[in-house]
Amino acid sequence: MRLAPAPGKAGNPFQTSSRSLSSRNSRLAALPHRDSSEPAKWVYDNPAFRQAFNSGQFSVNMDRAVAGFFNWLSTDYLLTFENKATGETFKTIGPKRGNKPYARRKWQKVNGINEGMDKLRFDFDIAGHRPIVKNCHMLLITTTFDQKVSMDEAWFSISSHGGELNKFRANLTKIFGSKATICVKEAQSNGYPAPHILVLLDRPIRVRRHAGRKKTSWRLESKDTLKRVKGAWKWGFVDVEAVVMASSGKYRGYRTPVNYLSKYLTKHMDLTKYPELQTVRGIEDVPKELRTPVYTHVWNKILRSRDFFVSKAFKQRLNNPEFRPALDADEATESDWFLDSIEMDSGLERALAAQRARGGGAATDSSLKLPAG
Repeated sequence: MRLAPAPGKAGNPFQTSSRSLSSRNSRLAALPHRDSSEPAKWVYDNPAFRQAFNSGQFSVNMDRAVAGFFNWLSTDYLLTFENKATGETFKTIGPKRGNKPYARRKWQKVNGINEGMDKLRFDFDIAGHRPIVKNCHMLLITTTFDQKVSMDEAWFSISSHGGELNKFRANLTKIFGSKATICVKEAQSNGYPAPHILVLLDRPIRVRRHAGRKKTSWRLESKDTLKRVKGAWKWGFVDVEAVVMASSGKYRGYRTPVNYLSKYLTKHMDLTKYPELQTVRGIEDVPKELRTPVYTHVWNKILRSRDFFVSKAFKQRLNNPEFRPALDADEATESDWFLDSIEMDSGLERALAAQRARGGGAATDSSLKLPAG
């Protein structure tokens, strides 16, 4: 498995500082652990479930899924990289859905897109019209599900096997003439999915300011266009809002619309920050402020989903060349760095802390060491 440094980044692109690892390990060592001799297992990768899921004939026990998710999350993967030219090696915790390295990777992607959108304007005043009407190049479309549909069916419908979200995106292309989209699969606080689709338009669409009871928003002026969008989604409500930045320079209180879209995907469940998650047995054990991101991570793991998808057409419109598809994007990139080994253990970081406390220094090969290849 060969890896290349990120473009334009000097030094080791994967390095996690030893101080950071040591500090986190020390905090983890003091955390409460599950007291059950048979902790909840993540059962949604076994062939029987995958076969049932692929056919749409499946059922998820959410309490079991949440408990299994945190049991799975408590297992860390320590990746050892080696530079074949210099012999230098280093270890870092591998990203997995819900942990801090995973959130950091999502933030890097979000920040790259934000850089590509920097200095670009998406809304313009219309000459001869009052400022309550604008031309806009970006729409945020959010879909929801009627709760007559089961939660299982709702999430399955937006998976690649269910296909309903892909059909909806295809219909949006027919309506607006644009394939430039960002699609994010997020949950609501009740556990149902509420996917967001950010649509970048080459040809602007006219929008009008709408003063609601709680906030001011910008809505499509064309009722016919709105009717077509809503008619393309049969599962529940569709919200269509034009992306117009507030006078503060923010969108819905976030620095950019992409930050708003990814607010739960970039939220980590690091057990040093949320020690109460170590003993979770079901969704009711999860603090209310964390339930939406927990639902988001758990269901996307069950779906094996691309929870944050940026279309090629969207990338092509960014002013950041790092995010434009390269001509040789399918070709392997040579690098001196390669993945040498993977160590895994249910209490890996706590074991590392204990080893350091005994004066053992850095972690060495163990019986759980796996070949990278």
